[in-house]
Amino acid sequence: MVKKDKQRENRMKGSLKILMLRNKLIGYLLNVTGFIQVCGHWIYRPYINKNSIIIDLGANEGAFSIELYKKYKSHCYAVEPDKNVLNKVIDTNIKKMNYALANINGPVNFYTSYNNEASSIIKGFESNWGNKRIDVVEGITWDSFIDLLNFKAKRINILKVDIEGSELDLIDTFTFDNLSNIEQITVEFHDWLNVSLHERTVASIRKLVSLGFIAVTNTPNHSWPLEILFLNKRLIKLNFFQKLLISLYKRISFLKY
Repeated sequence: MVKKDKQRENRMKGSLKILMLRNKLIGYLLNVTGFIQVCGHWIYRPYINKNSIIIDLGANEGAFSIELYKKYKSHCYAVEPDKNVLNKVIDTNIKKMNYALANINGPVNFYTSYNNEASSIIKGFESNWGNKRIDVVEGITWDSFIDLLNFKAKRINILKVDIEGSELDLIDTFTFDNLSNIEQITVEFHDWLNVSLHERTVASIRKLVSLGFIAVTNTPNHSWPLEILFLNKRLIKLNFFQKLLISLYKRISFLKY
């Protein structure tokens, strides 16, 4: 019995090793064909240039925006509720916007964490690191935000979303019409921090797919959604090889579509 258990364990380890090597190879090939990571977020590089519009929701100290501006001289909008953190973005080429994306326009509570990457408008989200203080910040809906920038008729090349659980409320508000001009959305989901968000997270991913996006993850076969890139099939044109790689790589154990 002990021998059989040991053999079974060795087979499982061997299968896992093969899977990891397979995913590493496919990830490398995706990188070669234009998929890259910027500050942990996947993007599709060929559509990014000096005319691109990049919206960075949950910008923190602006690393994502700064990196893309350095590489491509794109028009970058860093959106961050924590004014103290946003003020650390000193690159004058980055447009700074002190807002929290929310489901209302107007003041909202912002629970500031000792880990400034975990601060959120969701009460208790920051509990893993402790609440430093509660601030009142200006909330803004997606539609109002787009109106503010006068972007309804403009192509948005990248929408990066890293807003500590509030991504689910944001995606709830999305319609086919207000996503029609967005080429790619790169999202960090947070149900790995809060299990209660899992069902809504899966529903959010399915919604974006149903609205015409291809979902690509850098953590295939993972139990929880993490970083996922959504490509607008109407605006982003991929070749046969890229589509094949994505079909192999996007087999996510928690989501079948």
